[in-house]
Amino acid sequence: MKNSNKISTTVKVDTMLYDDLKILRVRHKFTLQDFVEKCIYLYIHENSFRETVNNFNMPILASTGSL
Repeated sequence: MKNSNKISTTVKVDTMLYDDLKILRVRHKFTLQDFVEKCIYLYIHENSFRETVNNFNMPILASTGSL
């Protein structure tokens, strides 16, 4: 069943971050779809969340060193 209100995207995520997120997703019973939609909503509608994200400096991860 096709949902015309959705768009499909592809992103590359560091393996270590994604593995940690998978554990939390199982533990807290949420999907990646739910997580992304909530984060996007908060980024658009909540100034404090947007400022937190914009001002956050991603630590360099040992696995890739690319972030």
